[in-house]
Amino acid sequence: MELKLTEVSLLLRLRPNVPMTERELMRLYAANESMRIEREASGDILIMALSGSRISRMNMRLGRLLDEWAETDGRGLVFDSNGTFTLGDGSMRAADAAWVARKRWDNLMMSEQESFAPLCPDFVA
Repeated sequence: MELKLTEVSLLLRLRPNVPMTERELMRLYAANESMRIEREASGDILIMALSGSRISRMNMRLGRLLDEWAETDGRGLVFDSNGTFTLGDGSMRAADAAWVARKRWDNLMMSEQESFAPLCPDFVA
């Protein structure tokens, strides 16, 4: 599969005076489902328009193939672009597709699994 990035994307960077809490970010996510929202370690909020249909189709194929492999392998779990993770530096990122070792995922508390999981995936695309 050949990937040509010819689509134009919009990126909006917000610098809140006070860093947003995880709860505030969850509310922002819920109110803006048509946007992709991430946070940098600095606290800046990045708001990106969703990708077009062509990119979405390629992401779906990537996710499907990764999930099929993970199901066969059995050692981990796959997440789509809605699976946002809180990294060690405080940034919050979402990959088009991510894989996390089951042992690491199972070590998280349920509340951590239900929000922005505090871990860096083992594989991202």
